[in-house]
Amino acid sequence: MIEKKSLWELIEPISTRIQAVEDFIADVSDSVVCQAEPIVDPFGPSTRIPELEAIVVSQETIKGGEAVNKVRKEKNMSQLDMVVIDLIEGSDEVLKETKISSSTRRRQDLGKLLKPPTLHPERPTRPYIIGLCGGIASGKSNIAKILAHQPGFEVIDCDKLAHSCYEPGSKLIDEISGHFEGVVRNGYVDRKALGSIVFRDEAKLRLLCELMWPLLLEKIKEIVATPKSDVVVIEAAAIVEAGWHSYVNELWTVFVPQEEMIRRVMERDGLTKNEAEDRLKSQLTNKERIAHSHVVFCSLWAYEETSSQVERALRELRTRLKSSKAI
Repeated sequence: MIEKKSLWELIEPISTRIQAVEDFIADVSDSVVCQAEPIVDPFGPSTRIPELEAIVVSQETIKGGEAVNKVRKEKNMSQLDMVVIDLIEGSDEVLKETKISSSTRRRQDLGKLLKPPTLHPERPTRPYIIGLCGGIASGKSNIAKILAHQPGFEVIDCDKLAHSCYEPGSKLIDEISGHFEGVVRNGYVDRKALGSIVFRDEAKLRLLCELMWPLLLEKIKEIVATPKSDVVVIEAAAIVEAGWHSYVNELWTVFVPQEEMIRRVMERDGLTKNEAEDRLKSQLTNKERIAHSHVVFCSLWAYEETSSQVERALRELRTRLKSSKAI
């Protein structure tokens, strides 16, 4: 049910939300009994518990309250008193909303620190390492460009770095030759032939990634060991899949809803909807990436809105680094 809501990927787990309700009730009253339940259908417990006496609605949800009473009548239950409350005014031009809502609150969280950074006392505090990841057509490259133009920032493009792993005579060439017959010719990898194999076979794709990721991380660590800047950003789509999120100080993730990803991939790559959906199946979901993230962006709207989110993240980052003297 929540997947129809704006930025639903940022909604807290149901257990967290239930605990928040119970804590609030306990804070404001010592006589009210709280029985919080997850709602898995449009009516929730309102049409299951005969003893209920009232339901709280807003002007926008009065029809929902009427629908509840209709079902209760069909079940020979008492009619609920509808208590209508006013919503607080609050304009959100991006979401096109005029009332304060959980959706506007989630949008306000974009670009903000969602959980404490990961400390790494085993290594020098400089450089401060940020991982930047996102699914296909999520807008990750645009954010990487913004970060690359920030003073004191260095961005490692892992797609470009990966190309160096395919140099003739490299360790990766030997590994690929042993696992993928016929794709290494005269010391060079036929990447088109390799791609035709791995994108048809999930197990082969996983094998290639397992060969590539450790080598890439070695190269990243070499760059980090002699930093040119105070902040190093590792731009890679598969940071979480590779397990690198435990290596960085902060993971920054950019996403758009799956429907938008499919639309962008179809438009950008000239694919059918089924082909675009197949590409997405090989990736983690937005929700899975966000679960590991410290800062989240959404590039669904105008470029200026995405830039605003990144600027917010940069302001907060500089404040954190200055106060902690991390660099």
